[in-house]
Amino acid sequence: FFLLRSSIPITSQISNSQNGTNIGIFNVLKLQAELKRSTTRAFLPPQPAPAHLQQGANRSTQQNMLLLRIIAPILLGAAVAVFQRRAIDIFLMGVFRDLGRIKARNRRMAQSGALVHAGGASNWDVLLRRDDPLAGQDLDSEMDGGGQDATYTLEELEDNGQGWDGGPLLLSIFGRVYDVSAGEKFYGEGRSYHKFAGREVTRALSKGCMTEDCFVRSTEGLTKKELAEGQRWLSFFQMHDKYPHVGNMEGESSEDWLEALVSDHLAGVDSGEVTNMEETTFNTGGIDTAES
Repeated sequence: FFLLRSSIPITSQISNSQNGTNIGIFNVLKLQAELKRSTTRAFLPPQPAPAHLQQGANRSTQQNMLLLRIIAPILLGAAVAVFQRRAIDIFLMGVFRDLGRIKARNRRMAQSGALVHAGGASNWDVLLRRDDPLAGQDLDSEMDGGGQDATYTLEELEDNGQGWDGGPLLLSIFGRVYDVSAGEKFYGEGRSYHKFAGREVTRALSKGCMTEDCFVRSTEGLTKKELAEGQRWLSFFQMHDKYPHVGNMEGESSEDWLEALVSDHLAGVDSGEVTNMEETTFNTGGIDTAES
């Protein structure tokens, strides 16, 4: 608008000039027309793309959306698997452990001629973890490997229980030492569970924890649920035909330890101090525990 208005004095000046009056007026009018066309084009709405181009773009968008719908669940599943790998490993360990316990129970029941499992728990109770894991097990019996007075310190267990130079593979749970050399494909050097060899594993197996701070001889702060999980592992090793009980850890015997657990639990119930059994913890002298 400013340019169009400003062209009026220019027209007057050119029309009063001595040469090319008509040519000057023509040029100014031409410039005004060009400016008008440019201004009109600037405010016109965009023209739609040709139909064949629009169809191609729509097809490409649909293909991308379909690809996204296929890939997104795969990527999500992969991410979940990576972050939940540890939980899945612990879960599968528990399943195979309980299947092993069922096989051992059935085998012992057949050998003894019993018609009912000790404790009255069914196989489904074992799999669903509703059983008493130590029911019917004699933890006071003599050791399978002889040498009833054999004791180990943590250092001796580590030095002599990792299978070095043809030595045995040993582990300790609840103060009881088991020889797991027959399971070398699991506990041998370079195998999945070699970290357990030569170690006290009560806390690690109770919590499903594989970090170094869990391989300590302490159950301080463990809950009833976690201790029950540890006892299922004790039941697994105790009933396993190929994992003999060969000694105890130096200090309190495992039987004294378990009896102390029961005594502390019953004392808490009688005094009314135990209100939430799922989160209750107990102390037994130098070793802290949580439940029988």
